[in-house]
Amino acid sequence: MNILFVAPRLPYPLDRGGEILVYNYLRILSKTHQVTLFCFSADNTKESDIKKVREVVKRLRVFPRRSKLSPLVIGRSLFYNECYMVARHSSQEMKLAIQEEIAGYKVDIIHAEIFFMVNNKIGRASCRERVLRLV
Repeated sequence: MNILFVAPRLPYPLDRGGEILVYNYLRILSKTHQVTLFCFSADNTKESDIKKVREVVKRLRVFPRRSKLSPLVIGRSLFYNECYMVARHSSQEMKLAIQEEIAGYKVDIIHAEIFFMVNNKIGRASCRERVLRLV
């Protein structure tokens, strides 16, 4: 099965619970499935951390994440009544990449690691993918 896994952070280093959970999901799923990971990077993301994640997934795309006090994030939260976490983790670049991934590859399942990542999957794709998320 081809799985597109969408996460709010690169799951490495393994120094927080969310990263440990996602990394182990990817490691286990990759044993029997083709897993592609789309995630955001922190300002201090190291190339060695990206390399470690590449070892367990078929493909990896890392996108820049807006800063905590980004005027765009604060503005979307205040004036558009959008949840802060959704505003911070929304990316037009990621949305387009997800659409390209769906169009270009046989994506069977999209797994959004947490609810606010679902916002990056826009529209109703004309494929048979299912969107899963952890609660």
